[in-house]
Amino acid sequence: MRFWILSVTILLVAGGEAVAQLPPSSYFTIVPGDVPILLTAPHGGTLSYPFPPRSCTGSETCVLDTNTRLLAPQASDDFFALTGKRPYLIVAQGHREYIDLNRDKAASPNNAFSNPAAEPFYDFYHDAVQGFIDDIQSQYGRGLLLDIHGQSAQPGDILRGTKDGLTASDLIQEFGSDPSLNGPNSILGSLDALGYSVDPDASIPFADQVEVPGYNGGYTVQAYGSHQASGMDAIQLEFGIDYRGGSAWEATAADLAIAMRDFYGAYLAQQPGDFNGDGATDGSDFLTWQRGFGLSSGATITDGDANGDTLVNGDDLPIWKNHFGSSASGLASAAAVPEPSSLVLLFCGLIPSRQFGRRNLLPSKLGRGK
Repeated sequence: MRFWILSVTILLVAGGEAVAQLPPSSYFTIVPGDVPILLTAPHGGTLSYPFPPRSCTGSETCVLDTNTRLLAPQASDDFFALTGKRPYLIVAQGHREYIDLNRDKAASPNNAFSNPAAEPFYDFYHDAVQGFIDDIQSQYGRGLLLDIHGQSAQPGDILRGTKDGLTASDLIQEFGSDPSLNGPNSILGSLDALGYSVDPDASIPFADQVEVPGYNGGYTVQAYGSHQASGMDAIQLEFGIDYRGGSAWEATAADLAIAMRDFYGAYLAQQPGDFNGDGATDGSDFLTWQRGFGLSSGATITDGDANGDTLVNGDDLPIWKNHFGSSASGLASAAAVPEPSSLVLLFCGLIPSRQFGRRNLLPSKLGRGK
């Protein structure tokens, strides 16, 4: 059984050094949440660990991701202010020159750490990440990991890292790549709409996008993404220094919280296809989709927009169909899933229903098919 770690207070001595004998838990801020979003920030810490630093030569990268240790918890606080709910949060407070938590310790060479004394600290962090993912999956069935980083190669950009969609495989399969990674309710799409420059450009179709090499998804998203059996959808966000240097991180955190809220509302807040929010995907949700069919902008899940693209159209119907009979608890209801032929009849009947009245369409169709 996994243990849960409450958020901790870092103890300091004169000069800002960490107390040498503190346990691994003292070098991380770890906060359970009540929404299926996990924020991780492995490279922003400033404390010294109780063992010598790495050599920081060759392939070892030791540069601090400035202010990411502040940006991530502030985004959590701002999300709470917007929604009354809090994401899960893991922030490394120790400096990257001692341990690189975004590297695979099993790789050769081991660029995660060079001193064996570092291994318990490395393991503590990754056990916490996997533990929170397990908790999210058991409670909600799906979730999103946002791995927060900083980069200076493109100082005015936010770079997306998913190994070109691999680490968000479930999200793409369920909702489509363009709505869920580029659309108005996606993380990068929301940030783009708020005035940030994102790379890949959110206006370019996903099929034509290429994530920036070297920033296209590190160890964390590769180890815990939804392409892994024990993972969930994961996106690495590399914030340019223009968005986190000085006090800029505060506004960036506030806008990231807005993007998280938009994504949560479109993709995580309700059972897929549960347009009326009653906890089950059933025939009443088809009525909601039918009423909203044809909305060409500004649609939400309550209008029948299942894939978060702010439209209500035929792309939303397969999502409703695939989840028909399921509930937020993950248990299927006794109702039979409609046969594809029934759905085709329902969809085809929609067009005249919009012209001549829809009131009697659904009962007549549902009455004939199982």
